[in-house]
Amino acid sequence: MDETNQVQAKGREGMSFILPTLILFHMRCQIQKRADGQEWKILIDLDQLALIPKDVRPLSEQDGHESRKLWDPVTQLLLAKNWGSATNQKQAIEQAQRDLSAKRKAEGVE
Repeated sequence: MDETNQVQAKGREGMSFILPTLILFHMRCQIQKRADGQEWKILIDLDQLALIPKDVRPLSEQDGHESRKLWDPVTQLLLAKNWGSATNQKQAIEQAQRDLSAKRKAEGVE
């Protein structure tokens, strides 16, 4: 794995992960951990998994609370590489969800 294009993170119980970054629309993704603190062992190689096409209704036919429609503005901003606006939109969606949850809890609605 090319070490210049990867992100390393620590997980629970001291497990470390290496996640390659996206390069020209192709991503090799392996989740690895160090065995006995010495060498890396592949836990999951996502390149080996088959892609399963999603069968979803068009956005125009989805309700406003359905995930794909709800998050579409964020997706569009990310595709346009407008990171700041995407973050603001994400925060607004999450705050609206928290507010709705608090309101439902106050009203005793599950």
